[in-house]
Amino acid sequence: MHHAPEAGDSPSKTEHVDLPLSEQFVLWAARLWVKSQHFGPTLHLNLRNGFRAANMEEGYLMLDRVMTRLSTCATRDIGFHCTCCKGITGHEHTVLGIIAEFQTGEDENARLILSDWFQPVMVDVAGREFQEFAMLLRENGLHIRARQWFSVGGEHSSAPISPLPSIH
Repeated sequence: MHHAPEAGDSPSKTEHVDLPLSEQFVLWAARLWVKSQHFGPTLHLNLRNGFRAANMEEGYLMLDRVMTRLSTCATRDIGFHCTCCKGITGHEHTVLGIIAEFQTGEDENARLILSDWFQPVMVDVAGREFQEFAMLLRENGLHIRARQWFSVGGEHSSAPISPLPSIH
């Protein structure tokens, strides 16, 4: 898992600030988690405090499991922007989309998307972790909007079309 360059990984023209607050929170948490892996584990305290402020203390541990699974078991490098970047990578949209699929009960769609990132034996494990996180977010009023998916390279959907109009 890495910090994606500003122009890489099929970024959308959607900017972070144009997302609903719930999606901004999830991206902030994921980006800070990645940053903490590269620049200092003390940033995890900020993550804990963020989830505590949102009245979801257990969300920190769930996010940690999801992000650890992405960083250790994904079959490809997953790119996140740094915390100060305005744009959103295609992978960030995909993470939000997976959460949205689980929140709306479209578990098979979510697992299909995860199958682009994980070996078959890990899809169910990653799916359970994503689903637990998605349900916690939903139970606490943090709803993630469904993405519109299109097929890339065959049978699997892996790149979202932003549901928001272009900013540029």
